[in-house]
Amino acid sequence: MKAEELLIYLSIKFEGRWEDIYSFIKKKEKPPFEEELTSCKNSLKYKYVTLVSEDYPSVLKNSLTSPPFVLYYEGDLSLLNEEKYKHLTVVGSRNACLYSKNKVMSLIEELPENIVVVSGLARGIDSYGMSAAIKSNKKVIAVLGNGIGYCYPKENEHIYKDIVNNGGLVLSEYPPNVGPHQDNFRWRNRILAAIGDAIFVGEAKYNSGTRITINYALNYGKSVGCLPYRANEDSYCNLLIKQGADMIETLDDLKSLLNMPLK
Repeated sequence: MKAEELLIYLSIKFEGRWEDIYSFIKKKEKPPFEEELTSCKNSLKYKYVTLVSEDYPSVLKNSLTSPPFVLYYEGDLSLLNEEKYKHLTVVGSRNACLYSKNKVMSLIEELPENIVVVSGLARGIDSYGMSAAIKSNKKVIAVLGNGIGYCYPKENEHIYKDIVNNGGLVLSEYPPNVGPHQDNFRWRNRILAAIGDAIFVGEAKYNSGTRITINYALNYGKSVGCLPYRANEDSYCNLLIKQGADMIETLDDLKSLLNMPLK
């Protein structure tokens, strides 16, 4: 019995839920028949890599206490390990204001082409950050909270296609046919935080799901930068700046966050 086939089987059986897969392995439950393992592996229409594969991304294996057992993907998996790139995770509100969207776009477009933008394919800041990266010939990594057989939200299907067609990467720890689920998006955020060399928050309210990503990032020792918002409003960005996050107003601010030369 191959460990890779067992992990794929468990991933499909438990719809990618990490705790359930781990529990099965820890309890040393009786594995399925060899035919079931092989059948699961052969049923997959997308590329995948498992935790025991030689090409499993080291950035996830080394950074996470709970690395995904299986990653399903489309595009260039090597983007996760290429040392020539800096990875910037861009997150924020789905209902961001026009100022924040435009500012995030202009800053991302101005960054050098060796920056890989990492985000979650959500509406709002995610979409604008990824679109700006694609427009300015940068690679994009999208980490999904659902299977890669879905595009959620549907309105971002063109971004999904552009990411892959422009040499980027779309990946998920959830099997291709798993639909979106709130808990999966929260758990997915640990991957967004792990991949980025730094985290850039375009806009977020106090109770935004962005807080989950930032908590993971801080636990991993990642730098966090925020676009400042209007005074006396519900702004998680302003709170983070008060607590020590970098204030991002210019291209040099963003390059400094990534420890890049300013000239």
